Amino acid sequence: QVAETASLAVDPEFLGCGIGFQLQAARLEALRTQGIKRIHTESDRPEVIHWYVSKFGYRVVGRNPKKHAFGRADCDYWTVLELDLGGG
Repeated sequence: QVAETASLAVDPEFLGCGIGFQLQAARLEALRTQGIKRIHTESDRPEVIHWYVSKFGYRVVGRNPKKHAFGRADCDYWTVLELDLGGG
């Protein structure tokens, strides 16, 4: 089974405190317990892409063109990331 995650945010006042990491870890564990084997997510922010890759083991698997004005105005695509949760 495959799932897609979206919208994980932390108040800027609390950035660097590990809250995002804890939220993401809890989200991944909840998906694992539901039998999800693979996760997709998208971002247009290099620092977020790096965070997913370096902290959780996601890999970049492609790009999707943006269909709506959302996110960074200077980027017209989403970077697609994938994480294998194991089991196939």
